[in-house]
Amino acid sequence: MFSSPPWGQTIRSRVLADSLPDVTLAGRASSATIKYSVIYARWKRWTRDHGLPAFPASPYHFALYLPRLMANAKTTSAIKSAVHSIAWVHHLAGERSPSEHPLVKDVLAGARRLFGPQYFQGTYYRCSIGT
Repeated sequence: MFSSPPWGQTIRSRVLADSLPDVTLAGRASSATIKYSVIYARWKRWTRDHGLPAFPASPYHFALYLPRLMANAKTTSAIKSAVHSIAWVHHLAGERSPSEHPLVKDVLAGARRLFGPQYFQGTYYRCSIGT
């Protein structure tokens, strides 16, 4: 992301731009940066497997991805982490995050309701969408 314009358009600005990744990434704890990078890599792999562009992410495509996470999750943690990860990457690039789109917000709200404190015979509710 930092290797393409607008980060380094001239030699002089390139020297200054070389420090931006370290300074920008220092805005988060290194553990958060690693976590978000791993989660974003999963998103990129999913988009590649489905022939979709990973960046900038389409809110519709990202909303389609979230039920896939729900199918393998017991809580909303994985879904929330994916939303925060994609928002972080888009923020770093100065792009609007698909997580701000009403469709993505509605999917996240649905996940929260489906994975609330309800239990069915001692097990978490499992979403069968997107499997």
